[in-house]
Amino acid sequence: MAIDPNAEILTASELTVKAAKTELDKNLDYSIHSLKDLETLIQHVKNHFSNLKKEGKLTEQTIQHASGSIGAYLGEAIRRRYGGTWTAKNPIMKTLVINGQEFSPILYVFERLTKDVDYSLDNYLSDINQKLYPPEDFENKPPITETPKKTANSFMGNRSLIIGGIIGLAVLCFIGILAVTIYSNIKRTNEFKAKVNSFVVEANKLNSMTEQGVTYDEFRTQLVEAKSAYALIDYWPSSYRNEKLAFDKALEGWDWTLKVWEFAINDPKIEFNRIVGIYFDNSVINYLAEYAGVKTHTAGLMTIDEWIAELMTRASTYFEAGRAGIK
Repeated sequence: MAIDPNAEILTASELTVKAAKTELDKNLDYSIHSLKDLETLIQHVKNHFSNLKKEGKLTEQTIQHASGSIGAYLGEAIRRRYGGTWTAKNPIMKTLVINGQEFSPILYVFERLTKDVDYSLDNYLSDINQKLYPPEDFENKPPITETPKKTANSFMGNRSLIIGGIIGLAVLCFIGILAVTIYSNIKRTNEFKAKVNSFVVEANKLNSMTEQGVTYDEFRTQLVEAKSAYALIDYWPSSYRNEKLAFDKALEGWDWTLKVWEFAINDPKIEFNRIVGIYFDNSVINYLAEYAGVKTHTAGLMTIDEWIAELMTRASTYFEAGRAGIK
């Protein structure tokens, strides 16, 4: 069965999200604003490649892997702003099609990482915007004919009418602007509610899984779905500030659950029923203790299994708090 390129891209882009957090402590959320941090990550990877090349350790596979994951994130951020869908040219190269036009964010990143080109993300996005929304061709517009000039007496005679018209026009403009503003706010609020409800649906699936029992693969897959839905919420009304903080903390807990789980399953020498103090350094233990509200000396004595359960429970508590405030 063929794999949906859109699903492949989402999986690859999450690797970039993790890399940005691990390497640079940057939180990539698929917004256009996050591309400033992505630019920093590209420079960071390029410098790393330069060092590997000097040591004779840079491989084509490494370059392709980095280009694919970073390009996937870039394309996803663009797709979520402009729409579109991914198509697979071949098992490696995938292109983003928006309004019938093809763009190659993966190829762009590959060029940035392998060549000395001065083509920033800002320039790349500007070019995409120009292609999708080209400026009007003013040369094709009919010439503007000059209207006959009024005489001074005619103007003076109609001055009151003109002033009255200006005042009336100003009032109409004000009413129009007010109506547009009200309509825009209503539309924006409705869009927010639709997006946040989509996130709640996906996050609730994850929450139910953690309560009933879930495998690592099921947990990881559903977490990607929940985070993707959350990333689409590009506007939060100030009245939902506490709910957003609660959802942020829930996702943080689920992320840590996945990290602890991955740490244990990726190394066969690690036992789930052994205390984390054997495997984790103090900084990690302190962080987990702070998040879960556990005393530091107790945190290091908890087992891997206990911490996975504790993180799931705490994340669930935060999620339920956020969901309760969404009306």
